[in-house]
Amino acid sequence: MLNQTNSSLEDKEIHFSKVDLKQFSDEFRRVDIALDTYDDIFSDFDSSSYSSRLISEDFVHEVLRKFNKREKKRLQIVFSIPAKERNSRHEHVIKKRIKEYFLEKMYELNDKSNIQKKEATTLMFAGFFSLLLVLTVAMPGISIDPFLARVIETFLLPVGWFGLWEGTNRFFDAKRRFDDEKKTYEALASADYIFISEEKIVENLTMTDQVQFKAEPMQVQQKEILQIAQSSEK
Repeated sequence: MLNQTNSSLEDKEIHFSKVDLKQFSDEFRRVDIALDTYDDIFSDFDSSSYSSRLISEDFVHEVLRKFNKREKKRLQIVFSIPAKERNSRHEHVIKKRIKEYFLEKMYELNDKSNIQKKEATTLMFAGFFSLLLVLTVAMPGISIDPFLARVIETFLLPVGWFGLWEGTNRFFDAKRRFDDEKKTYEALASADYIFISEEKIVENLTMTDQVQFKAEPMQVQQKEILQIAQSSEK
């Protein structure tokens, strides 16, 4: 059974291993993460199954550190792991769990954003109605005790301006701060997660180095031939 699993994994990697690394990175926003085992992705304090285990904060920090918000290409996170540690069934569950985690974070930020926006809107309305009351009391023809009018103006005027200013500031701060984070987690939740044996990466890099090594002498020879031809013309 293990041999069959490893064989299927090797078959899935054939296309990936032959892809030119530069071309691959041009098509996607690629983030490379090296793993010793699958447990590196999860918290050390949680021993539950992969389908519900807590994601490691170190893993999240590393992904966020390598994540480039400015690039608009589709995100692809590539995990390299020793071939002997791989299991296709576990990888399917882990990919699903990672996506669920980032979706949960996105929903949490959405709730926080909505709460702050509601509080900001309440402040703005409180400030607006406070200023409206002060303006109404100050209007000519309004029958009100002068002392009460001064009390209302003294207390509600600063309250009104504070509520209007602070509420507006908090509303746009929530939009600016939370919306940016939500876009990050949305990109991570919709990203492609790929597991590949680290031996394949080494093999691919070795083949690339061999091609470059063979190409360099040819380039040197072509350069020498060109120099000889130019000197003969002179």
